[in-house]
Amino acid sequence: NELNTFDMITKVVIDAFHCLVYDWDPETLKFNPESSDLIENCEIVSEVTGERCLMPYPFLWKLPTKKNKRVEKARTMIRSFIEKFLIEQKEKFQNQREEVLQLKKKTLLQEMLIANESEDESKRLTHDEMIDQVGILFFGSYDNTSNVISFCLNFLARNMSVQDHLRSLLMESFPNGEADLIESGGAEALGKISYLSHFLHEVDRLCPVTYIPRDCIKDTEINGYPIKKGECVIIDNIGIGQREDFWNNMKDLEIFRPERWAEYKPAALEGGIPFGFGGRMCPGKRIATYELKAFLYAALRKHRIVLRNPDEEFVLTSKLGMCLKGGDVDFIRI
Repeated sequence: NELNTFDMITKVVIDAFHCLVYDWDPETLKFNPESSDLIENCEIVSEVTGERCLMPYPFLWKLPTKKNKRVEKARTMIRSFIEKFLIEQKEKFQNQREEVLQLKKKTLLQEMLIANESEDESKRLTHDEMIDQVGILFFGSYDNTSNVISFCLNFLARNMSVQDHLRSLLMESFPNGEADLIESGGAEALGKISYLSHFLHEVDRLCPVTYIPRDCIKDTEINGYPIKKGECVIIDNIGIGQREDFWNNMKDLEIFRPERWAEYKPAALEGGIPFGFGGRMCPGKRIATYELKAFLYAALRKHRIVLRNPDEEFVLTSKLGMCLKGGDVDFIRI
């Protein structure tokens, strides 16, 4: 039987991420009306964020156009939802504070709330800053992870030999399915399958989903290009992944080939930086990586992934980050 689950990817990602990070289930897979409205508003904001990153003129965003009004309404609704959620979680934390402090493994939000009790006021986050942090993580899970999964599925559907090889490795490593996976250590066990990591690295190399903007803190010059203090610099992640001088002069960098990561591993900043680098690296990197590997294991174990429209071109577009235009796939049970 043909199982079409592409439209459910975002819901799977949101539910899984929030259960892990906040110990909260949005129940989007159960079509919770409140969560469905939230996703719809996030989609509105996501669509325009990419445009604004590439054309950062705030005065244009404030013009009373129909589009700007729609975006502002969606942004206000998202913020109201997050603020309500945060107030509820703070109350829950205060009521269960002693029990939470005794937990060996705490959620990220619990750690944030504990840290916010510091006696040093300068180390605390304000209420608005807490809302912003929760919002950033929410969008990171909603948009970027979902887009990476869509890229993964498309590359698998367009490269059947890669898909078959990856499936055989997963089946060989965990012949009894989830029981073997759990007994072997779950996410840590998936991390030991090198080809799975190489596959994800290759997807990130060719289709990095994130823009990485950084504000210049002082006047400088890079390769003859002057950059003034306060200007925004966007790192060209796609260019990084396809520069021959970064890749030991490989000549096939436009081709999807996970095996290249076993042949040559570029320096940290030369192979692409999908999660950023240094002190401002994405805090959700580890969670997102585990989530991606777990999703691929579940998808490949019992399904063959095929393009819904085999003649459709692989076209990139821009929202909050890089994403596919079209590219629907179907899951065929095997």
